[in-house]
Amino acid sequence: MGPEGELRVGLRVSQGRIGSVRITSTRPDVARSLLQGRTSAEVAAAVPLLFSLCGRSQAAASELSCAAAAAAEPAPDALARCRSAVSAETVREYAWRTLLDWPQ
Repeated sequence: MGPEGELRVGLRVSQGRIGSVRITSTRPDVARSLLQGRTSAEVAAAVPLLFSLCGRSQAAASELSCAAAAAAEPAPDALARCRSAVSAETVREYAWRTLLDWPQ
């Protein structure tokens, strides 16, 4: 295990179906220490910069999490924006992997 830690995902399968999922992480929780005490606007600006993988998806999750923490319903336009950002990121990631892997 390197200094970046590990993320382990375990599945329990029963009768051909996933019965349970267990996720264990030894990764350092840098985000918590960097984001704790910040405003939701500061969190929204910082989160996409903290995560090299799925930055837009992480940003959408943080935006919706901040709304939930404030006991507020996310606005329909915010939900639409989050869905759009996650979908666009998914397409971009698949296209990137295709361009990298297909020539091989």
